[in-house]
Amino acid sequence: MNSKPANTMFIVDEAYAEFVNDPRFRSVTPLIQQGADNIILLKTFSKIYAMAGMRVGYAVAAPAVISKMAERVAGEKLNYCGVCAALVSMDDKPFIAYSKKSIDVSRQMMTDVLKELKIDYLPSEGNFIFHHLSVPLEEYKKHMAEEHILIGRAFPPADSWCRVSLGTPQEMLVVVETMRNMRAKGWL
Repeated sequence: MNSKPANTMFIVDEAYAEFVNDPRFRSVTPLIQQGADNIILLKTFSKIYAMAGMRVGYAVAAPAVISKMAERVAGEKLNYCGVCAALVSMDDKPFIAYSKKSIDVSRQMMTDVLKELKIDYLPSEGNFIFHHLSVPLEEYKKHMAEEHILIGRAFPPADSWCRVSLGTPQEMLVVVETMRNMRAKGWL
């Protein structure tokens, strides 16, 4: 990014940045603050702020880059309620800390059960975990739905993998126990 390759704009999505525990993580914010004019940082209120239904996010970039982006925006995209909620949520430090801790605990619960059941998974710094399935995804989804646990869509070409969004620790207790029961039945 610092080398400023000709005609190259870097778009960096830091939607999950607030969940990251890895000390090696570096935001691009300091580069933008130092004047980088080839970076657009995307942020959202959907993750750590738990406002997915409000569909509020923002971009951070050099003023000239923001001006060029503004020329191409077709009308107003944000609603008043979403903007107000987003502004208030930025100052709600106790909720942000609670949200982070909740996801950290839930992620650990999920990785513990995956290790216990000897199921391959991808390390995660977000509010979800991908794990490998030994049964077809649709079959897994069906059995989980019977236990009132909804599993989302496939992520082709990773068709033998399942993306599990992390809920509260109380919700994840139900998920991990269900996974243990499904393993005992040969469904996982």
